[in-house]
Amino acid sequence: MIHGIKISRNAPPISHLMFADDTILFARANTREAENLLLCLNTYEAWSGQQCSKPKSSVLISNNIPADKKKEILQALSIDEVNGEEKHLGNPFIFKRRKRENYVKLKESMLQKLEGWKMKLLSYAGRLTLIKSVAAAMPIYMMSTNKVPISTCRGLDAILRKGEKQNLKGVHHVGADGSSIDFWNQPWIPWLDHNEFKELMDRLKLKRFTVKTIADISIGNEWNKEMVIPIFGEELGNKIMDIPRLPFPYRDRIIWKESQDGVFSVKRAYGVDQRFVTEKECPLCYGDIETSLHLFKECSFAKALWFSGPFPMRIEEYPGESMIDFLCHLIKSFPNCKRSEMITYSGCILDQIWRQRNNCLLSTVNANIDQARYKVLKAFSEMTDACLKEGINEWDRRTLLCTEGITTQMETPVQELKANHVIFTDASWKQGKAGLAAIMVNRSDGKWFFRTQSIVASTAMEAELRAILMALEWAIENNWKEIQILSDSQSITQALSKGVCPPDWKNFNVSLKIISLSKLLISCSFTYINRSGNSYADDLAKNARISSNSVDFVKGRVIPL
Repeated sequence: MIHGIKISRNAPPISHLMFADDTILFARANTREAENLLLCLNTYEAWSGQQCSKPKSSVLISNNIPADKKKEILQALSIDEVNGEEKHLGNPFIFKRRKRENYVKLKESMLQKLEGWKMKLLSYAGRLTLIKSVAAAMPIYMMSTNKVPISTCRGLDAILRKGEKQNLKGVHHVGADGSSIDFWNQPWIPWLDHNEFKELMDRLKLKRFTVKTIADISIGNEWNKEMVIPIFGEELGNKIMDIPRLPFPYRDRIIWKESQDGVFSVKRAYGVDQRFVTEKECPLCYGDIETSLHLFKECSFAKALWFSGPFPMRIEEYPGESMIDFLCHLIKSFPNCKRSEMITYSGCILDQIWRQRNNCLLSTVNANIDQARYKVLKAFSEMTDACLKEGINEWDRRTLLCTEGITTQMETPVQELKANHVIFTDASWKQGKAGLAAIMVNRSDGKWFFRTQSIVASTAMEAELRAILMALEWAIENNWKEIQILSDSQSITQALSKGVCPPDWKNFNVSLKIISLSKLLISCSFTYINRSGNSYADDLAKNARISSNSVDFVKGRVIPL
């Protein structure tokens, strides 16, 4: 006979509990009932053909039982005593005096879910899904069967909140009307990281401002100065007033501010995780932030390499605000008689600069100008010998094919001027100051007009966009319904031709204004023009920047093409 246990005086005795393939048996602590348990198990094994796994089984005996009697029971059952770490369906089988220790494993498993490398590479929506559907569901069964200590609950809540904060580290909210942006919790100040934003908001909460969303401190899609200044103070308030807002009818946006175009990707997340961010020092000179233009053109190491060798060049004198512009101006400057050799030599230099940079960054080897110069000359000599064996004509043909994709892209003139009103635009930017220029040519009567403006701009791309925006506003003022806008910024014209923003989230407000205004016209197209064909607008923009003067609507009669 087996006596079970009673949880109260009048409750029925419980001798066994079964959960799927797990069984808990209760009996009195004596050898007779231990032998009865073995008899029952042996009978079940004989009838069912199944067998109890004794290595996976354990015995829990009360601490009130003497040690010699406990030893007899264990010998009779041939099963080991519990060690205190057993779990059943994730719950501890034996609770310790300090209950918090029983839930350490739960906290560890939740941390593993939220701090693994996969979590770091998930998108914003993916992380929220993981937190809400996986991590938050982990303690549900344990909480339904046991009373979890308050300290443990607070610890679990802190882990989930930390996971949500990890989501927000690269997230930035760009406001339109601001109705969907939480004023206190969703980062919307671009120069603050998430922790700095939270610290600022925690200080403001002490003043008990009754603000819920960005819309509460806005008038339409613009900031309300009478609300912003009292909340943030004069200095910070004026900086916030300068934060650009998206125009009507566009909605608030969430962007990933670690990328220029605001789009999240696994590759970019990996780059940030490995600290290969855009703002890092040049590994060759440690004199400035590394960009492609700095690395291949402005770096002191690159300047020295370009100036040495059979074709010495003062590379810093070649213009270009991007690598494509720089390379095109460089190739155009080569004399025809030596163009093939100089293009090959330039390719060898670019290749060696990149190799030296990678050696410094990945192998922690200091750049050596003498070694780099030797490798450039060796590579150039080998390529020259190889091409001479095939003949000069073959050399010229291959060089032409290799450079055709770049040079023709820059040399291609405006092939078709379809609209009656053609507007040339350009901007000149330096150290936060910009000059804008727009030249309108009326193709029907040959008259032309120009407008210039001096503004403050944070980047060269913003200045180019402002010039195009100025041209559009000019066209609408004068009721020009069909226009064609020409710009020497290829990335901007390509994006606007497709009706999308250029890849710079900091200028989304200007880009969206351009797209909105272009839809008000019957016909509005954006066309790329090479810099040489846009030289007149370029000169006007430089003059506007240097003189800080704005000129409006000057008339002429000769088409400046």
